[in-house]
Amino acid sequence: MQWLNGLDNWLGSLAFRLRGELPPEPHVVMVTVDRPSEDHLRPLPWSEAVWAEALRRINGARPSAIALDVPEWDEVLAAPQSGLMTDLAQVLRDSPIVLSLAVVEGEGERREVMEVLGGVALEAGGLPQLPLEQMHLSVAPVELLREARGIGCISIYPDLDGVVRSVPLLVNYKNSVFPSLALEALRVGQKLPARSANWAGTGVAMGEARIPTLSTGEMLVNYAGGYRCYPQVPFYSVLEMSGEELKERFGDKYVLIGPVHGETAVFLRTPTAARLPGLEVQANALGNLLRGDYLRPMPALVWLVIVLALCLLTGIAVTGRNIGVAALITAILAVVVWIALFALFRHGIWTSWSGALLGVLLTGATLLARQAGISDQDKVQAELRLQSRLGAIAGIGKLIDSSLDRQQLLDQTMHWVEDELDVEACSLLLLDEKTNRLRFEVALGPKGDQAKDFTLEIGEGIVGLVAKSGEPIIINNARQDPRKNQDIARAIDYQLEKVLCVPMTLHGKVIGVIEAMNKRHNADFTLHDASLLTVIAQQASMFLENARLYGVLQDRVDYANAELLAAMRELRAQKARIETLVEEMVDGVMSVDGTGKIVLVNSVARRMLGLQGREVEGERLEVVVAQPQIAALFSLPLSQEAPSVSEEVRLGGEDGQVVRVTVAMIEGAAGEQAGKCAVLTDVTHFKQLDQMKTDLVSFVSHELKTPLTSIGLYGHMLKEKLKEQKIDEAQDMAAAIDRQMIRMKHMVEDFLNVSRIEQGRPLDMLWHEITNVRGFVEEVVNIEARASRDHEISLDMPLQLPSLWADRGKVEEVFINLVNNAIKYSPDGGLISIRAEQQGDMMQFSVADMGLGISEEERGRLFQRFARAQADQRRISGTGLGLFVCKALIEAHGGRIWLESTPGKGSTFYFTVPVYRGQDKETRANADAGKA
Repeated sequence: MQWLNGLDNWLGSLAFRLRGELPPEPHVVMVTVDRPSEDHLRPLPWSEAVWAEALRRINGARPSAIALDVPEWDEVLAAPQSGLMTDLAQVLRDSPIVLSLAVVEGEGERREVMEVLGGVALEAGGLPQLPLEQMHLSVAPVELLREARGIGCISIYPDLDGVVRSVPLLVNYKNSVFPSLALEALRVGQKLPARSANWAGTGVAMGEARIPTLSTGEMLVNYAGGYRCYPQVPFYSVLEMSGEELKERFGDKYVLIGPVHGETAVFLRTPTAARLPGLEVQANALGNLLRGDYLRPMPALVWLVIVLALCLLTGIAVTGRNIGVAALITAILAVVVWIALFALFRHGIWTSWSGALLGVLLTGATLLARQAGISDQDKVQAELRLQSRLGAIAGIGKLIDSSLDRQQLLDQTMHWVEDELDVEACSLLLLDEKTNRLRFEVALGPKGDQAKDFTLEIGEGIVGLVAKSGEPIIINNARQDPRKNQDIARAIDYQLEKVLCVPMTLHGKVIGVIEAMNKRHNADFTLHDASLLTVIAQQASMFLENARLYGVLQDRVDYANAELLAAMRELRAQKARIETLVEEMVDGVMSVDGTGKIVLVNSVARRMLGLQGREVEGERLEVVVAQPQIAALFSLPLSQEAPSVSEEVRLGGEDGQVVRVTVAMIEGAAGEQAGKCAVLTDVTHFKQLDQMKTDLVSFVSHELKTPLTSIGLYGHMLKEKLKEQKIDEAQDMAAAIDRQMIRMKHMVEDFLNVSRIEQGRPLDMLWHEITNVRGFVEEVVNIEARASRDHEISLDMPLQLPSLWADRGKVEEVFINLVNNAIKYSPDGGLISIRAEQQGDMMQFSVADMGLGISEEERGRLFQRFARAQADQRRISGTGLGLFVCKALIEAHGGRIWLESTPGKGSTFYFTVPVYRGQDKETRANADAGKA
């Protein structure tokens, strides 16, 4: 039964862990011989003087008792020089000190030791003696034993699993019974006379205390907690404390002194910790004795009665239940028993955990096994009935699988009924919804053909009653039964002896009746026959409904097929029209499916891409098309937000054909991408016209530049000449010629810049430091200000602005274009504001008007070639190149240009130009480095 003890021990340890720690007994304190003490004093063993001084200081604090827990005295106490421990003996004589003895391996005892111990041995008849033949007692020197107030045994014996759950209060060694160290310390502390403890069979009595124990004299230890639960004072600190500190620590307390580190102390496994030193186990035992919170073993008779009662309760609760419920009840009872045992443990009652739990579990398991045996018999009978019904269902299923003809299947079903029930005749009647009468659909037997001529009212005869009530009827004595239809029996001359009728139901309504008549061999119809025929009737009902639904479905399928054929014809016609339309298009068309395979290419696309005479449908586009730009366009992702992408592609080198390829997404029925389609438009002619226009603009601009320069020179000379002659009207005319000359000069410069940009040539930049920025802007603006008397131009600029690093002529051209635009697009006059402010390394300029404004949709294309605002376009002149050129000029400076506008309230154009930071020095340094 060791496994039961092991289960008890495991459950007991679990109870300690679930309970948690308790507060330690406040009157117990430990003085530990530990490694820090050896470091301060010296390694063990210590001299008599050290021990005497420590004990003297502790005794000075007036403790209740001092107990030395020393398993091997030779390891902790050095041999005295004189052979007599007079100093330490004097301390023991004046102090309530209890020395320890231990049962250890070794040889016999000295006579003087046994004589001294004889004075402390107890009278304890009946206490079992432990098997310790090869053991002896380890004790302190004899001179110390004679002076000690008490001597107690510290021997502790673990359970079979190596865990210490109990501590001996009495130890029987060679027929001498010694009190334990904890018990002797309690006696000394309570100032009881020596040998006061008595063995009472179920416990130990000492003074007024009655301590429950096991039959071996061991007390079950109710552990307060784990490692270091009790307060510990290092031995060395006792020698350093003041008198007040010693009194506070040890006054009126039980002091346990002993080693607690691995080389000198015994470490023991306990239910609350992996290992505790023996000194701490003694502290827990002494705490139990002081507080009286013992674990009391439950009397065996009481425990047996409780186990029997639990078994009886389990039997009552489980009997008659199904297996699942019985197992659940057994498990619940086991949990309840565990909780009850745990509650007893919390109140200090200790018993066999496994006995009670196993009693409940084994009783429940036994009854479950018995219930399972009964259930198996019921299952066998139920399985036989189920097999019979499954056979009926399988038979009907085979008939249904063999034919789809309604009448044929009903005939075969009734023949199967005739054979399986072994009857003379059987019939199947269906309810006619129009007449609300039952008519014979199938009638088998000697008079079956004659019976088909009859119909029955609902409620007429046995069949009519079954159709009315929806319940089967068994009649094994039909001659005397008044419910049968006498008219039909007489008309067909058929003697009805026994009859079984069951209804055919569908969706809770009776649709017919199956009738079986006269079992052969004069056998009676049974409930099993009725159950079997009911299954057949239900299957027949389902088949009739399925046949009806199949007919409806067949009609719908035929109609859908006709519609599908018509749709396919229409689809083929539409496809033919689309293919003709695509083939006749002047643009190339190519489409691919969702996997990138070509599904359509017209002849124009074949000619453009060089695919004549090749079957490319079904091939992947990137394999067939040799132009990587077109393949790349097809590979771009498209979506409903961006459903198409367009790009110009040149085919066949520099002089080849230019086509605009537009790839669009083909959307599927569910909104997903089903493929892509590309339209290839030949724009070679338009590109040539565009190039011709660019060449013409460049040519005209170059040709106009020379005469305009001459006209400008002569105009300026004329203005100066007239100025000398002081002819005002002529001066105004000359000034007008000069302004228009400057305007034409900038217009020609715009055309030349456009030509350079379109040819991909960089603009020629003449970088200079522009110092007087305000003066530079005023000079440029004054030229344009003379062109309008309705506008007021204001400069909102600081007088001192940092220098610019720019091409003076190009920045001047930008200002002229923007101011000119502000004047033109504010025809009603108003204020034109020019501002400047530094933004880091850039100077930001703005030109604001109070004119027509620009709409949101026009802003995106305003900086393109020949693009102009639509507002009042017909009466506002312009080429549409100014802003295009301005954008190129500003970007050549490394800046940017943008606008803000509100229709009807005006526009503001912003641009940035670099601030001078010594760039000319950097340019010269780079040039010198290049020459080097």
